[in-house]
Amino acid sequence: MAEGKPLTTDVPHYGTKSYKVSKVETDFRALRNFVAARLNEPSHGLVDVRSNDEYTGKISRLQDCRNCRCVATYPGAKNIPWSQAVNEMGLSSLQLT
Repeated sequence: MAEGKPLTTDVPHYGTKSYKVSKVETDFRALRNFVAARLNEPSHGLVDVRSNDEYTGKISRLQDCRNCRCVATYPGAKNIPWSQAVNEMGLSSLQLT
């Protein structure tokens, strides 16, 4: 609007597509035992992307735990909320060292 370019209220239409995963990349998943075995290794770090209120237990998003105020975190995990961990394209913007 500030640039004076034309605006529209048209809603784009995208056709449907079928997509079949040819191979599940299990190497990209860190399961509980993998994480637990590396919690104290300085070469590994863990980022918890929940909101600060979720991380501290102020709120819970668990459907069966609406009044729950428990805090479950991994030792040494750094809380960097999702909105700060990704850029506007949804890609990681973290520089972990």
